[in-house]
Amino acid sequence: MMQARMKNPAMVLPDPMEGVQSLYKAMHKGGVPQQTLELIHLRASQINGCSACVYAGIASSKKAGETDERLFQLSAWRPSTPTPSVRRWS
Repeated sequence: MMQARMKNPAMVLPDPMEGVQSLYKAMHKGGVPQQTLELIHLRASQINGCSACVYAGIASSKKAGETDERLFQLSAWRPSTPTPSVRRWS
């Protein structure tokens, strides 16, 4: 079994989580489609190198109705020849 490198930051510093939760609430009130929000989260997770976040982002994106094709293209969207819908992301 793998051992965590550090304690969960939310448990060490719980106060900042209130701010993060406020940001999430504001994002969801902004009128951006859920699929788009999930793709943004997933791409940020890829860039940050957070494998647990990428795993969760894929699951959330699929739950929001995202297609496998777009999820596969997301990780390399710049060097690929994107579909018209992917091209709109950039």
